[in-house]
Amino acid sequence: MEDFRKAKEFMELMSVLYTSTLCFSREKSPTSGQIIPILKKLECHYADQAEDSPFARNIKEKIRTDLSTRYQNENVQNFLEEATVMDPRFKSKIDSDAICDRLRSAAIVAATPRETEKQSQQEDNIQRLGQSQEVEEKQQEEVENYNMLNII
Repeated sequence: MEDFRKAKEFMELMSVLYTSTLCFSREKSPTSGQIIPILKKLECHYADQAEDSPFARNIKEKIRTDLSTRYQNENVQNFLEEATVMDPRFKSKIDSDAICDRLRSAAIVAATPRETEKQSQQEDNIQRLGQSQEVEEKQQEEVENYNMLNII
């Protein structure tokens, strides 16, 4: 009977992970914006409850330990936060002021030509202007030479 109780508890605990896995593995739906909200739900679901058996507490502890190691890289974390904020289903579920500021700054930087690009464009324009002036001078020289030939 004890084994059946443990099996039932195990199945109940794993059903949430199964559902989460299905959410992450759908091919027709973007999932990066779902990762943080689902991780938060999992953290809440696997928090210890007073009525948990020692078996359930042990399983929950192992799951929490495993989840706490996921997506810890700062760049990955930033990407997931930004994806969550831009996902209309979840944007209100995350503190978004700092993330929106980060997105706004990145958009401004991406849309603004860099100083070196500006200098490069200016140098290209000056070079083109110089080339066009050289062409005009050569054309003027050829016209003068032609006029000289007509005079002779």
